[in-house]
Amino acid sequence: HIHAPFVSVREQARRLAVKLRELRRASFRQLTADCAATYEIVASFLAVLELYREDRISLEQLTPLGDIYVTWNAAGDDDGDVAIDVDEDDPPNDDRPSVDEDNAQT
Repeated sequence: HIHAPFVSVREQARRLAVKLRELRRASFRQLTADCAATYEIVASFLAVLELYREDRISLEQLTPLGDIYVTWNAAGDDDGDVAIDVDEDDPPNDDRPSVDEDNAQT
């Protein structure tokens, strides 16, 4: 039996927001340099996608397959609260794994 750790996408979004509020702009590589394992990097990437969808960050890639640069857009948003919207009206079907809004299993 293999134990798969749970990683909170919401917590990764909060962690990234703290870093980006301080740095204002960083590469995804910089933002994930302290991740202990691949599953944390995946959760961070999912958090980046959610923050982008919420228009809190902008993304830039200068060259194909190059580093992705992340810039904090949420000016005046220093309250520390990062809400990740999850569509609870779209329940998972049997063909895809279930992921709750706080935890992602990879």
